[in-house]
Amino acid sequence: FSPVWAVENSKPERIILTWTMDPTTSQTITWLMPDAGTGWVEYLSAEEYTGNFDGAQKAEADCENFDSVNYRYTVNLTGLIPGEEYVYRVGRNGAWSEPLTFTTASDQEKFTFLYMGDVQSGYDVWGQMLDTVYQDYPQIKFALLGGDLIDNDSDEAEWEEFLDAATGVFSKIPVMPTMGNHDGLMYVKFFALPDNGPEGLKQEFYSFDYGPAHFIVL
Repeated sequence: FSPVWAVENSKPERIILTWTMDPTTSQTITWLMPDAGTGWVEYLSAEEYTGNFDGAQKAEADCENFDSVNYRYTVNLTGLIPGEEYVYRVGRNGAWSEPLTFTTASDQEKFTFLYMGDVQSGYDVWGQMLDTVYQDYPQIKFALLGGDLIDNDSDEAEWEEFLDAATGVFSKIPVMPTMGNHDGLMYVKFFALPDNGPEGLKQEFYSFDYGPAHFIVL
C-alpha cells in the first residue's frame, strides 16, 4: 500500500485527559497511534471555533513506545484561561481526530466529580454505564478511578478494551486514576499524572487541587 494510504488510516485513538499541573490553567492530553512521528494538539476557545482550526494554537507532543503496536503521544497545554471551554483535536496532517472539547477548572467553591471502583472486566458494559452517568450528570468536572482498571496488566488487549471504553467520556473530562495491584507497567507507561509523589513512586502516589479541595492519591 502507498505511504499516503498509511498516513490517512493511522488515526489517533484512545484519547484521554488527565492533569499534570494546575487544572485551572493547564490540560494534559494523551493518545495512541500505530506509528511514531511528530504529533500535535490544535486548540482554541469554543467561542472562537467556527467549524475549523484556522488560527488555532498548536502544541507538539512527546512520542514514546507504548506496546507492541502503538506509540503514546502526550501534550501538556499551559497558559489556559480558568473556567474556559476549549475545542481541540490531536494527530497530524492527514490523520486528525474529530473535534473534542474540555473545560478548565475555575475557583468555584462547589463542584461535582465522579468516583468509580474496580473496572477489571466487562469493559463494554462499564463503558456504557460511564456514558450514561455522564449524560445524566453533565456537570461532572472530572473522575477518580480507584484502581484495578484491568485484570491482567501484561495483556495488551485488555488495555485496549479499557481505553476504548474510557475514551468516549475521558476525552471530554479528565480522569485521575489510582494504581491497583492488577495494574503495572502499562499503567505507568500510559497515564500522564502529577510528578509530585515520593521518590521511587512518582505518578503512582500524587496529589492535585481542584477548587478548595486537595486530592491525595495513594
